[in-house]
Amino acid sequence: NEDDGNTAVLSLRRVLEDLEFDGIMDAIDCHMFQKLKDVKDCASDFFNSFMRFN
Repeated sequence: NEDDGNTAVLSLRRVLEDLEFDGIMDAIDCHMFQKLKDVKDCASDFFNSFMRFN
């Protein structure tokens, strides 16, 4: 059953998030976050200009 599979994946993901969330947040420093944000803004700008041409 597909629903059972999705539920299992969600449960597993939730457990992993509970275990790792604190460590992950410690590992992601401000610099890394800023880089991700820049990439996202850049991709967003590119997408918007791309959509304008079409």
